[in-house]
Amino acid sequence: MHALGVDVGYGYTKAVSSLGKALAFPSAVGLAEAPGYHIDLNGADQLPTRGGLVTLEDKVAYFYGDKAIRASRILHQPRDRQWLRSRPYRVLWEAVVGSLVLPVTHPVIVTGLPVSYFTDRTTLGDVVRQVLAGRDITPASITVVPQPFGSFCARLLDTEGRMINEQQAMAHVGIIDIGHFTTDLMEIKELEFLQKGSGSLEVGVANVLDHIRRVAHEQWGRYLEPSECEGVIESGKVRVKGTVYDVAAICEVAFADVASAIAAFARQLWAGGEALDAVILTGGGADLFADLLVAEFSHLSVIDSPFLANAQGFMRYALYRQQEDG
Repeated sequence: MHALGVDVGYGYTKAVSSLGKALAFPSAVGLAEAPGYHIDLNGADQLPTRGGLVTLEDKVAYFYGDKAIRASRILHQPRDRQWLRSRPYRVLWEAVVGSLVLPVTHPVIVTGLPVSYFTDRTTLGDVVRQVLAGRDITPASITVVPQPFGSFCARLLDTEGRMINEQQAMAHVGIIDIGHFTTDLMEIKELEFLQKGSGSLEVGVANVLDHIRRVAHEQWGRYLEPSECEGVIESGKVRVKGTVYDVAAICEVAFADVASAIAAFARQLWAGGEALDAVILTGGGADLFADLLVAEFSHLSVIDSPFLANAQGFMRYALYRQQEDG
């Protein structure tokens, strides 16, 4: 049986296969144009990219991931719920299926949507079926769940889809899933998804990156590409005309503002959060905000491999469902 967990986020697309493969690339799409010239010095290999090329049935070719960011003149990185119906969104799924799904298999697929957009799950299922049908692949099943549910499953199930700790499964937990553009929060009690304690907030890592870009432009006239900002966060420094400036304090202020907004929203949803047995932090921004949010919720812990946790959990849940269905 081939199980596949797919987490298509606004910032990154991540997928994990039960066959032992995984991939992750920026959720960026652009028309494929003529490639630039690559200088080969001393036999050095070209830098690896997280992305590639997809050609749709109308013969229109698209770059995705890092390849699109580097080579496409117009970049599509949608931030709203309508992107489910868009061509770039389909390209991201074509990339995942083309990379991880073998033609002769009948995959069991679990994927997710932001909590606030979960009513669009039928639309998402239709998109996935269309992509698979174009490759003559018939899925065994397609299940759409709220995105943070993947991290919940990654915590409860092993790599074979077996329950690790049934007592832990019945706990009352809150999940904070910090993505690139949005943060999802989810409340689960005795395996039940509680809608009243779940929601989405339009803040994430991108707010910090945007703040750094704005400061660099206003103070030094330096325009930073979004991809450059990630390096600035790691180093706390920005280089302008050969001069290196320390921006660590600026980064700290931006992180604190975003963490404060997330904590306030979580307390509102969870009536303070004291009734929860645990708060789980996950998502691509988890490690960046962990210290700030632990100060807000003393019972908070970061899940293992938070960047891939949702996709890993989706795959494990797919295996679990197959075992339960016999």
